[in-house]
Amino acid sequence: QLRALRAIKSALLLAKTEKGASSEITEEAEVKVLQKLVKQRKESADIYKSQNREDLYRIEAEEVEVIEHYLPKQLSTEELNAYIKQLI
Repeated sequence: QLRALRAIKSALLLAKTEKGASSEITEEAEVKVLQKLVKQRKESADIYKSQNREDLYRIEAEEVEVIEHYLPKQLSTEELNAYIKQLI
């Protein structure tokens, strides 16, 4: 967990200090950074799994779980269908 939290902190600090960035990053930018971290780890986990590296796969999967905890909850298919029906 600590490794994932350090990755989050590092990525957010990097985003904050990027050229052209303001001194504060928006919530939207934070979500994008976290989504990118999750995507990177999922891709790495897939590679490790295909290479039968269960030890490394487990590390990546644990980090994905920690990072996803800080992302907004995604709607399930049922929730999305109910919302669309309500709009119609």
